[in-house]
Amino acid sequence: MRIKSFIAIAAMVSACVLAGGCDFLRKVAGRPTSSQIEAAVEQRAEQQRLAEAAERDSIRRAEEAAAEAARLEAEAQTQVVADKAQPQERYYVVVGSYREPRHAERKKKKMEAAGCKAVVARVRGLNVVAVCPSATREEALRTRSRLIRRGLCPEAGWILDLDK
Repeated sequence: MRIKSFIAIAAMVSACVLAGGCDFLRKVAGRPTSSQIEAAVEQRAEQQRLAEAAERDSIRRAEEAAAEAARLEAEAQTQVVADKAQPQERYYVVVGSYREPRHAERKKKKMEAAGCKAVVARVRGLNVVAVCPSATREEALRTRSRLIRRGLCPEAGWILDLDK
């Protein structure tokens, strides 16, 4: 009778295990179940997708910034070449120099709003904002003094000679 009870209990335990599958044993052992594992895999996949999307966005923004910098550089070079073709406008008053082209463009717009003809040019690796073209150095120095008095040019403003 004991053997029959044992066999009956073993059969019931086996039936429970077979009906419950591995998740029952995993749960008893304190391990994650298949649904928990699947959820974790999906979460990692979503995190990976988000990281890849962020990387693509970062690369796109960097490429756009590089293209904009190249466009501004080409525009500045074109402007300087055009200005060099006009010998009567050899000297400019430099009112600012910037590493970032966007800062130079902002200063250029401010100077144009104040009524000054302004260009942005690359000089020694910097983006300089040059205003008020003049035929002579003396005229450029007088213009620099007027701009300083009006608060449009810093004391450190200098004269750019296109022939040098």
